[in-house]
Amino acid sequence: MASLLPACMPEVVDVDATVAFIPTASRASWPRFHVRAAERAFERLRIHVDVLDVAAETPDEIRRRIGRDDLIYVAGGNTFYLLQELRRRGTDKAIREAVIAGKPYVGESAGSVVASPNIAYIRWMDSTAKAPDLHGYADCEALGFVDFRPVPHWGSLPFLTSTRTIMKRYAGRYAMKPMHNNEAIAVRGSATRFLRGTPA
Repeated sequence: MASLLPACMPEVVDVDATVAFIPTASRASWPRFHVRAAERAFERLRIHVDVLDVAAETPDEIRRRIGRDDLIYVAGGNTFYLLQELRRRGTDKAIREAVIAGKPYVGESAGSVVASPNIAYIRWMDSTAKAPDLHGYADCEALGFVDFRPVPHWGSLPFLTSTRTIMKRYAGRYAMKPMHNNEAIAVRGSATRFLRGTPA
């Protein structure tokens, strides 16, 4: 949802900014056209794309580039695989430290889910098969940037059944926020707002 970035984060648009673009979740999913679409959307905003596949870089390089770039973007794909790979080289800690220090974070699909306290609820959409380090659903504590559970792809194929199942099972237990593909949730401090735009 890079089209909504000017409304969410005007400070990073048209200022020669660079995004640490993390496509890692897409390694465990298909198709991957959404990754290239997101790259193009950032490029249209004149934001330089620094592709950072955290499954293929060293911890020092990951930390250096997250520290150097102006914002962090985490693409969609398999959320469990993403969390596993974020932990494997300490990327989760590097991202958390950067965001606490004030760096903007943008998550799309799996990237939004991993910003929640725990990703176990997304089991109805994603498989844990490619994330053996998580031991099924027993070890799914995530970044914890927000106190709610985003539910991406609400009302969209092929996720109609999975998103409805998630809402039915967890709506009474957690704060759930379903999002259509043309929506985003902007969080600044304690303020949360829904935005609607054009899909990338």
